[in-house]
Amino acid sequence: MEERKEALAKILMGDRSEGLPQAVFILGGGIVKIDEVFRSTSYLDTDYSGAIAGGQARVAAGAELSKVFPELTFVTTSHCREDEPSEAAVMATELKQLRVKDDKILLEEKSTTTVTEFVEMIKIADEKGWSQIAILTSDYHIPRCKIMWKKLANLIDGADFSDDYKKEFSRALAEFKQNNSQIIFVGAEEVLEKVNDDYRVLVKEAKESDGYKKRVELEEKGIKNLQENKYKVRIIP
Repeated sequence: MEERKEALAKILMGDRSEGLPQAVFILGGGIVKIDEVFRSTSYLDTDYSGAIAGGQARVAAGAELSKVFPELTFVTTSHCREDEPSEAAVMATELKQLRVKDDKILLEEKSTTTVTEFVEMIKIADEKGWSQIAILTSDYHIPRCKIMWKKLANLIDGADFSDDYKKEFSRALAEFKQNNSQIIFVGAEEVLEKVNDDYRVLVKEAKESDGYKKRVELEEKGIKNLQENKYKVRIIP
């Protein structure tokens, strides 16, 4: 148990020595409706391109972190379709079912994409006075997220957001940086692989699947567009 705790703490803290993050933001990985019930996407669920998202792994990783570090606060994110419950709400329900305490879960239901998830994260961190936060997402997603984070101000400035939206974000980002705030990117699969053999087998099979490989391929295209300043930020009402 102590060995696992040490391994998970190292993932959560990264290169920092100031202790655990004040909050862990779980990025949305999509939801599906099965037998009239919405749930996060599994490794078996694919989109129109044949790629998987693996949202359930993000929730499971959050729950496993909570077991070892019950003091952690989790923020579930995203709401992509008005005719469906928010991804944030679905993930929050799943975290509670996995015994994460209700008072350790906050919902962020304004964002609709990874970029806007970052924007709302910064706003919440500014409001709460958080300076050390973690972003929990799928392993395949982290390389693109890191570049997005570095280019976030330019991405927002070049997108078709309202002037008020851009001003509010700029103010919150300036405050965030002024506090010497730090972000750690945490891979869901990296966490799960540290927990037990069952998870290790599941992750290995997922990463060998065509759906995972397709997702990695799409992520690489996104990274290339970011590097060449050709990335188009989606505006979802």
